[in-house]
Amino acid sequence: MALTAEREFTSAHTVEALVRVYQAEKKPLLPVALRSTITDQAGQEVWMHAEDVIPGRFDARHAADVRITLPLSTLTPGEYLLRVEAASVDRRVEAANVRFSRR
Repeated sequence: MALTAEREFTSAHTVEALVRVYQAEKKPLLPVALRSTITDQAGQEVWMHAEDVIPGRFDARHAADVRITLPLSTLTPGEYLLRVEAASVDRRVEAANVRFSRR
């Protein structure tokens, strides 16, 4: 596996997004709901993946790594936005966006 900051891929690529989820070290660990979406150039959501990051996945520093495999073979050529949202039980939401293209 190679790490890359490349943002242009073909359907032959296998691409994973690595997301590191943190929780406050001085509080008990709680489940975190992770929701990933891919939106096309027209603003239409074309893919969604949801999973819960349970307390047992967090390490001693209260961090958990989550790998999300992007469905490049199902996407048509174009520009896309990957959005990953992490929501805690107290409804606090953090999000990150990454633009990429599928050739």
